[in-house]
Amino acid sequence: MENIEKYQVEQQELAPLMAKVALRDQQAFKTLFDKTSPKVYGVVLYMLKNTAQAQDLLQEVYLRIWSQASEYQPLRGPVMPWILAIARYRVLDFLRAEKRRTDAMDRHEEKVKLDELDVENDMPESLKHCLDTLASVQRQSIFEAFFNGWTHEELAKKISVPIGTVKSRIRRGLARLKDCLEPASI
Repeated sequence: MENIEKYQVEQQELAPLMAKVALRDQQAFKTLFDKTSPKVYGVVLYMLKNTAQAQDLLQEVYLRIWSQASEYQPLRGPVMPWILAIARYRVLDFLRAEKRRTDAMDRHEEKVKLDELDVENDMPESLKHCLDTLASVQRQSIFEAFFNGWTHEELAKKISVPIGTVKSRIRRGLARLKDCLEPASI
């Protein structure tokens, strides 16, 4: 019962502030920030687990609230859940972008490592031919494991697949290489 009353009081305080923020009232925005930011910061920090990133995103969340305040509709729900939804979506957008950035950097590092090795110039033509017959995921797994020294566990984490998948790719790829390299039986 006490939580419901607190929630109703909070909504009664925040709804008029939101209406003023929609009209670009800076003092109302400051008050809204003071009343809501501790809760929003807690949610953002919980999701990111990084104080510097959480502080930066908190600013972005409130910039978005300032710019989208006129879109808030009291009939669709209370202010605080609306603010927390903005925060949550902003954090998810940030995490997705961070993952894309990390994946792109990993792919670039993989390419640089393989380019630096110049392994292909040192290997026999028959092995080059057999490697070209492998599926790209098998070939890449074999290169990472044997030429870059990655363990199965490291490779699984790096490419975000189960360890069993990595092991299967390597095992099947090596079996195909063996079949390709062995002279045909008469």
